[in-house]
Order: sequence, then C-alpha cells, then structure tokens
Amino acid sequence: MHFETFPFASLLVGRHGRSWANLAAARATLGDHSLIEKFRHEHTSVMELDPEGVAQAKRKGVFLKRHGLLPCDFHATSRYVRAIATATHMDAEQEWHKDERLNERNWGPMDQISSTERTQRWPTWKIEKETDPHEWTPVEGESIREVRLRVLRLLHELGERFPRKRGCIVAHGETNLGIQACIERLTREEFNEREKHMRMDNATLVHYHSDGNGRLWKRTIDPHTETVTDWSEVPLAR
Repeated sequence: MHFETFPFASLLVGRHGRSWANLAAARATLGDHSLIEKFRHEHTSVMELDPEGVAQAKRKGVFLKRHGLLPCDFHATSRYVRAIATATHMDAEQEWHKDERLNERNWGPMDQISSTERTQRWPTWKIEKETDPHEWTPVEGESIREVRLRVLRLLHELGERFPRKRGCIVAHGETNLGIQACIERLTREEFNEREKHMRMDNATLVHYHSDGNGRLWKRTIDPHTETVTDWSEVPLAR
C-alpha cells in the first residue's frame, strides 16, 4: 500500500478551505447544534465553502504562486464541491483533473452528525477508532486502509503520466492521511502512532520533494500565517 519509488519531482498535497460542515462541527463542540441540524440531511459531497473557506483558498493560491509553487505540471482534486471550489479559487491558471478517488473518506450514516450523537448511537466508536485508527471502519463506511488503496491507484497513474514532474492535489483531511501514508510508506503501526500529528488544518499543505537520488523530503506550508517549515527527510527504508 505504498510507493516503491516516489515518481514525481515534487507534490503538493493540500486540504480544501473551511466548509459549512467544518464550521458546523466546530460550533457543535461548543454546544451550538444549529448548523448540524441545518445540514444533517445534505450529503457531504455537496457541502460548500463558507466565506472564510473562500478567503483561505484565495490566500493559498496567492501564497503558492508568490513562491513559485503554482502552476504545476498537473493539478488534481476530488469531485466534492468544497474541493473543486478551493481549486478554482486558488487560480492556478491550469485545468484541474477531478477524480473520485480523491473524495473524502466515507463515514456512512456517521457523517453529518455531531460527535455527541455518534456516541449516543454507537457508544464504543471512539474507543474502537483510537485503538486502531488505520483499520477502524465507520458504519457502512471506509477504513483508512481502504482509502489508501484507492488513492494509491490514482497516484500510480499520475506517476506514470507525469514522471519527474511537479503536481498539486486538493483533497480532504482523511483522504490526505491516506496519501501521506502511501508516500511515506507507513506501516499500520506507524500510522496509528503518527496519525494525530499528520492531520491538516483547512487549506494547509504538505510539500514533498525528491532529490532524484532515492531520497525524499517534506515540509509543511501554512498560507494563513505565511509560514513554511524547514525540509525534513522522510525515512523510506523498510
């Protein structure tokens, strides 16, 4: 479930801007369930960016272009509305390839409801998820293992089409966990240990770069604070 050899010169892996669903979940943790109730019957694929999410996407595009990171040789996004909108507002001046394999992880009926309601309906879900994040599967949904398998197929296809090229992906929080796990060749145990530290805030990115000699480097980019971390080498030996 990983690359044997990273095929690109570099790859930007970013999350969409803040959506109404993200805002609803954040408010629900503070006891305000009004937005959760408003959107609970809408499928997650049609959730749009809220005004702050639009601003985040625009800042992201401006920042990446200012630093010469956009446009790339290829650009890919999920088919969900919030991801497509983020890609559009980034204004990369290139066509974006839309692929359902970059869609967000499927949470089945556990999606679009508050964490409190999930616990009421499935009392042990949090414990089970925390015990084994890689293998835990939401009711009628997908495990991270399954997400990894579908994103890896796409990454292999892109690698064959664009060898040693520069690419940019806009996807979702847990989809990006699967992408990072594939690129960094994480075992189930390693993923479970690192998962909490791999999560991305809205509109932030991980940037991978290959030196062409079998070594892979990464850094994180936060367009909101205009900060870029130093490069760190990804340990690929297994």
